[in-house]
Amino acid sequence: MLLGVITVGCGVIYLYFEAENRERQKQIDAVTVAVSFSQGSCTSEFPIFVKIKNGSRSVVEKVSWNLSAHKNGYSSNVIDYGNSGRYSTPYSSDKILNSGQSFSVCYRVPTLSGKLDPKALNWSAISKSINFKKN
Repeated sequence: MLLGVITVGCGVIYLYFEAENRERQKQIDAVTVAVSFSQGSCTSEFPIFVKIKNGSRSVVEKVSWNLSAHKNGYSSNVIDYGNSGRYSTPYSSDKILNSGQSFSVCYRVPTLSGKLDPKALNWSAISKSINFKKN
Protein backbone atom coordinates (compact mmCIF):
# COMPACT_ATOMS: atom_id res chain seq x y z
CA MET A 1 0.00 0.00 0.00
CA LEU A 2 2.72 2.45 1.00
CA LEU A 3 4.69 1.54 -2.12
CA GLY A 4 1.65 2.35 -4.28
CA VAL A 5 1.23 5.80 -2.66
CA ILE A 6 4.93 6.56 -3.16
CA THR A 7 4.76 5.42 -6.80
CA VAL A 8 1.70 7.61 -7.50
CA GLY A 9 3.36 10.56 -5.73
CA CYS A 10 6.50 10.19 -7.83
CA GLY A 11 4.39 9.97 -10.98
CA VAL A 12 2.54 13.19 -10.12
CA ILE A 13 5.82 15.00 -9.46
CA TYR A 14 7.27 13.71 -12.73
CA LEU A 15 4.22 14.87 -14.71
CA TYR A 16 4.37 18.31 -13.08
CA PHE A 17 8.01 18.82 -14.04
CA GLU A 18 7.42 17.49 -17.57
CA ALA A 19 4.55 19.96 -18.04
CA GLU A 20 6.77 22.81 -16.80
CA ASN A 21 9.57 21.79 -19.18
CA ARG A 22 7.15 21.63 -22.13
CA GLU A 23 5.80 25.09 -21.30
CA ARG A 24 9.32 26.54 -21.02
CA GLN A 25 10.30 24.99 -24.37
CA LYS A 26 7.15 26.44 -25.91
CA GLN A 27 8.18 29.91 -24.70
CA ILE A 28 11.75 29.43 -26.03
CA ASP A 29 10.42 28.29 -29.41
CA ALA A 30 8.17 31.38 -29.55
CA VAL A 31 11.26 33.63 -29.62
CA THR A 32 12.53 33.59 -33.20
CA VAL A 33 15.89 34.62 -34.62
CA ALA A 34 15.67 35.06 -38.40
CA VAL A 35 18.89 35.55 -40.38
CA SER A 36 19.33 36.65 -43.99
CA PHE A 37 21.81 38.32 -46.31
CA SER A 38 20.26 41.73 -46.98
CA GLN A 39 22.11 44.73 -48.32
CA GLY A 40 18.69 46.40 -48.58
CA SER A 41 18.10 46.30 -44.83
CA CYS A 42 21.81 46.58 -43.93
CA THR A 43 24.98 48.09 -45.40
CA SER A 44 27.47 46.32 -47.65
CA GLU A 45 29.93 46.26 -44.71
CA PHE A 46 27.36 44.66 -42.37
CA PRO A 47 25.03 42.68 -44.68
CA ILE A 48 23.91 39.90 -42.32
CA PHE A 49 20.44 40.95 -41.16
CA VAL A 50 19.18 39.43 -37.90
CA LYS A 51 15.64 39.95 -36.64
CA ILE A 52 14.69 38.77 -33.17
CA LYS A 53 10.97 38.54 -32.39
CA ASN A 54 9.53 37.80 -28.98
CA GLY A 55 6.40 35.75 -29.63
CA SER A 56 6.37 34.44 -26.06
CA ARG A 57 4.25 35.71 -23.17
CA SER A 58 7.39 36.53 -21.15
CA VAL A 59 9.86 39.42 -21.23
CA VAL A 60 13.12 38.50 -22.97
CA GLU A 61 16.28 39.94 -21.39
CA LYS A 62 18.91 38.33 -23.62
CA VAL A 63 19.09 36.16 -26.73
CA SER A 64 22.26 34.31 -27.78
CA TRP A 65 22.81 32.31 -30.96
CA ASN A 66 25.35 31.15 -33.51
CA LEU A 67 25.20 31.61 -37.26
CA SER A 68 24.99 28.87 -39.83
CA ALA A 69 25.45 29.23 -43.59
CA HIS A 70 24.84 26.47 -46.14
CA LYS A 71 25.22 26.14 -49.88
CA ASN A 72 21.98 25.22 -51.63
CA GLY A 73 21.47 21.47 -51.49
CA TYR A 74 24.22 20.89 -48.90
CA SER A 75 24.06 20.24 -45.17
CA SER A 76 27.53 21.39 -44.03
CA ASN A 77 27.90 24.73 -42.29
CA VAL A 78 30.44 26.71 -44.37
CA ILE A 79 31.33 29.20 -41.63
CA ASP A 80 34.99 28.77 -40.69
CA TYR A 81 35.21 28.45 -36.91
CA GLY A 82 38.97 27.99 -36.95
CA ASN A 83 40.85 25.02 -35.54
CA SER A 84 38.21 24.16 -32.96
CA GLY A 85 35.64 23.33 -35.63
CA ARG A 86 33.01 24.31 -33.07
CA TYR A 87 30.50 27.12 -33.06
CA SER A 88 32.77 29.39 -31.06
CA THR A 89 31.55 32.79 -32.23
CA PRO A 90 28.30 33.34 -30.38
CA TYR A 91 26.18 36.36 -31.16
CA SER A 92 23.90 37.96 -28.61
CA SER A 93 21.55 40.82 -27.92
CA ASP A 94 20.61 42.12 -24.51
CA LYS A 95 17.83 44.30 -25.95
CA ILE A 96 14.87 43.80 -23.61
CA LEU A 97 11.85 42.65 -25.61
CA ASN A 98 8.34 42.60 -24.23
CA SER A 99 5.85 40.12 -25.64
CA GLY A 100 5.24 40.88 -29.34
CA GLN A 101 8.24 43.19 -29.75
CA SER A 102 11.04 42.70 -32.25
CA PHE A 103 14.55 44.04 -32.76
CA SER A 104 16.84 44.03 -35.78
CA VAL A 105 20.61 44.30 -36.07
CA CYS A 106 23.22 43.89 -38.84
CA TYR A 107 26.54 42.02 -38.68
CA ARG A 108 29.61 41.46 -40.82
CA VAL A 109 29.87 38.27 -42.85
CA PRO A 110 31.84 35.77 -40.74
CA THR A 111 34.86 33.99 -42.22
CA LEU A 112 33.70 31.35 -44.69
CA SER A 113 35.39 28.10 -45.71
CA GLY A 114 36.63 28.70 -49.24
CA LYS A 115 35.67 31.36 -51.75
CA LEU A 116 31.92 31.49 -51.42
CA ASP A 117 29.44 34.20 -52.32
CA PRO A 118 27.61 35.07 -49.07
CA LYS A 119 24.59 36.25 -51.10
CA ALA A 120 24.13 32.72 -52.46
CA LEU A 121 24.13 31.01 -49.05
CA ASN A 122 21.20 29.99 -46.87
CA TRP A 123 21.65 31.73 -43.51
CA SER A 124 20.12 30.69 -40.20
CA ALA A 125 20.51 30.94 -36.44
CA ILE A 126 21.48 27.82 -34.49
CA SER A 127 22.09 27.01 -30.82
CA LYS A 128 19.61 29.66 -29.66
CA SER A 129 19.56 30.46 -25.95
CA ILE A 130 17.00 32.73 -24.26
CA ASN A 131 17.15 34.48 -20.89
CA PHE A 132 13.67 35.42 -19.69
CA LYS A 133 13.00 38.02 -16.99
CA LYS A 134 12.42 36.38 -13.62
CA ASN A 135 9.00 37.16 -12.17
